[in-house]
Amino acid sequence: MISPSSRFILERLIDPGLADTLADDVRRGLFSVPKRLPPKHLYDAEGSRLFEEICTLEEYYPTRTETALLARIANELIDTVRPATLVEMGSGSATKTRLLLDAMARLERPATYVPVDIDESVLAAAAPGLLETYPLLSVRALLADFERPLHQLPRGRGVLVAFLGGTIGNLEESDARAFLARLARAVGPGASLLLGIDRVKQVQRLQAAYDDARGVTARFNLNLLRVLNRRLGADFLLEDFRHRALYDPAAQQVEMHLVAQRSLVVRLRELDRVARFQAGESVRTEISRKFTSDTARALIDGTGWHIERLFDAPGPDFSLIWASAGPGLEDRSRADLASPTSFP
Repeated sequence: MISPSSRFILERLIDPGLADTLADDVRRGLFSVPKRLPPKHLYDAEGSRLFEEICTLEEYYPTRTETALLARIANELIDTVRPATLVEMGSGSATKTRLLLDAMARLERPATYVPVDIDESVLAAAAPGLLETYPLLSVRALLADFERPLHQLPRGRGVLVAFLGGTIGNLEESDARAFLARLARAVGPGASLLLGIDRVKQVQRLQAAYDDARGVTARFNLNLLRVLNRRLGADFLLEDFRHRALYDPAAQQVEMHLVAQRSLVVRLRELDRVARFQAGESVRTEISRKFTSDTARALIDGTGWHIERLFDAPGPDFSLIWASAGPGLEDRSRADLASPTSFP
């Protein structure tokens, strides 16, 4: 048997130092009106731990709903697409990915998993367990920022790209469409995409998912201030801010904010800057866009992807979209791609 170490390679497509955009993001975001910061900075070690805890909360439906939906469709999806390569954007710990890898293992042929993440430690940590579980699997981990130009991704009909967790909703409409278009060009005609999207639903459920009774999401959001203190020499006091989650029905998105409880001045020594806050002023730290069937189709239309099937969880609370890249997809041989109507 080939040793697990010989089946793992990590490629650095960006300089790890260049992956750190915190200083630039703070220069732009904390001194703009309104103030905002990108959500990727929520995920230091403590932030990632808190998010894992959030995923277990009763109020936080997306993880368990998407997992159940993925478990229901994985075998038939893989039997239909028959990918030799699974690419995952923003792979993290690859927990849900195992449902797809389990289905690929049923094909009893060599396969490659290509996790793409900006955190090298996450990529290295996930690989050993996967290689031990799946003896026919090789892992080609890519250290990359998927918000930047994509290159060196596997291409063609044997490729399935997974972008799960509703993460596409963290991007503004124009950014999300630009990302999907870059991705389609990167993987080329015939490749497939499995995209997770959260659905519009009752406002109370949406807000509770981002403002739980135990306050875990509040701690997760406030931890961003600790990141700024540690990394940029800031002097934020956590008690000066409170977590707020709200749903904007016009934009169909949940927003997370950190709201100043008084007027204050914060020093950022590493930037040699001072940020000023008025009482009640907020920093938007995340958006999470929610979709209807129509807005999900509008998101993808014209980006180089053709929707093959939209799978709904009950409610529907969450959806998975299976799409294919490239021109002339409707003319592909059904010997290569079974009819979508075969899915449950």
